[in-house]
Amino acid sequence: MNKLKILHVGPSKDVIGGINTVMSVLEEFGESRQLEFIRAPTYNSSLDIKSALMYLNSVMKAFTNTYDIAHIHLSQRGSIIRKLLYMSALKLAKKPYIVHMHGSEFKLHHSKMNKISKKLINTLINGSAKVICLSESWQVYYASIGIKNTVVINNPTPFKKISHSNISKSEVFQVIFVGEVGRRKGIYDLIDAIKLIKDTRQDLRLIVIGGGEIEHASTYSLENDCKDIISFVGWQGRDFVLKEVMKSQVLCLPSYNEGLPMVILEAFSLGTAVVSTNVGGIPEVIKEGVTGFICSPGDSNKISHDIIKLMDDNIRGPIVKNAFDEIDKYSPVVFVDKVKEIYLEVIK
Repeated sequence: MNKLKILHVGPSKDVIGGINTVMSVLEEFGESRQLEFIRAPTYNSSLDIKSALMYLNSVMKAFTNTYDIAHIHLSQRGSIIRKLLYMSALKLAKKPYIVHMHGSEFKLHHSKMNKISKKLINTLINGSAKVICLSESWQVYYASIGIKNTVVINNPTPFKKISHSNISKSEVFQVIFVGEVGRRKGIYDLIDAIKLIKDTRQDLRLIVIGGGEIEHASTYSLENDCKDIISFVGWQGRDFVLKEVMKSQVLCLPSYNEGLPMVILEAFSLGTAVVSTNVGGIPEVIKEGVTGFICSPGDSNKISHDIIKLMDDNIRGPIVKNAFDEIDKYSPVVFVDKVKEIYLEVIK
């Protein structure tokens, strides 16, 4: 069988984030599944004239005969504009494409659009052969705004499970946060929760990995007498992030909106308990008290109580095991096979 060639439309490989991780999983594990991905970057971290030329060059690929189907990764803000132009180019080229919806804030941005913009984006998304949603709750939302022909495929873990016998935890009780430092990801709620429990254990530590409002959040931690407990290390490479997630006893991601965060699935794989919120696809992955703990956004009291519970090895141990047992459903091979089925359905 000849390899299926996919024009892979999304950020360049230097962009840090969940979308790039998903794209990398498809590209890495697709090779053994007779899939050849041709990366067509529409965004990079430089935002200069070279970035604009990269985008134009990428759009021109839509008019070539080097691929069988295009796979567009769509999120929010500028991504919507860039991908609308790209979908228009694919329509002109009469090429089949699927749209992979990632945006955790897509709902917010869509609600602020005028009627003409909403109609345009819906028309082009509905012009795709299939729309991939990250969870059933997102599928219900897309249906409510008129987006059709959807299918749910959860995000994958980007690697195979690691045996618990090979996982070594920190000697201190380490909580980790990974993501954009700001209100949307709930960092201030987490700092409030840490303040409530900072006297519970002398060895309690919080490591914050991510860019954004670092200076403001650092000042906030100082004002709440948590400066010595919390470390802000900025954005770090993937190896550093995974090492710190593996070392930590708890991952806390108290977001106000999400798709389906990759870091939660990574924590499941790495034997780290998860505390998060009931937004996006998270409640479909975390079962309260079984595979982790979830609360409403902004509920610092519940976050603090859940972290205290997880200080007990007899509570944390079974939760970590249950989450670890669930992770096979999110394996990269299972994910790639599901996406490949869509490709074959579209081009048959």
